[in-house]
Amino acid sequence: MNDMQKENLDEQLNLLLQNFNKLEKNINEQEIIAEIIHSTFKKIHNIKSNLFLLKREFSLKLTYFMESHFEILRIGEMDFSIESLVLFRRCIKWISVDISGTKAREDIYYELLEELKELKRNLSGKPSCCSKINLNTDEKALLRDARNSGLKIFIVEIKKISVDISVDDY
Repeated sequence: MNDMQKENLDEQLNLLLQNFNKLEKNINEQEIIAEIIHSTFKKIHNIKSNLFLLKREFSLKLTYFMESHFEILRIGEMDFSIESLVLFRRCIKWISVDISGTKAREDIYYELLEELKELKRNLSGKPSCCSKINLNTDEKALLRDARNSGLKIFIVEIKKISVDISVDDY
């Protein structure tokens, strides 16, 4: 890995950490969080692509788990948690050491990997926020795009529709 590639990845990792800080600071602002989550997903995807090109297999696997986590967040199928950010920051620190040319500790890597797998298992066992509503992939994409555009989304459940409404009742 040349110095320019290393500097580029370091810069991307620092930007990702800045996004993590923004997420933590704006935890109660759903509209802001949605935008930051989308941006974070893109950053992780770019980092993953660079790690793939540089053949950094261990770091690549860590970013794969982070990317899949943010994809689930991005499509609105789970809530954001600070605990996952703590784990992701540790992953970023490990990746930084790995790309620096210094030998990163494999025991820490395997610990992180197990924690990421455990996080994924825990999340897959929880009901999603959309589990009560049966949406197809296209409908979820429309909702995600609307949310990312800053629109307010309201889901109204209608149990029974009466077609015999007079003009006066309406």
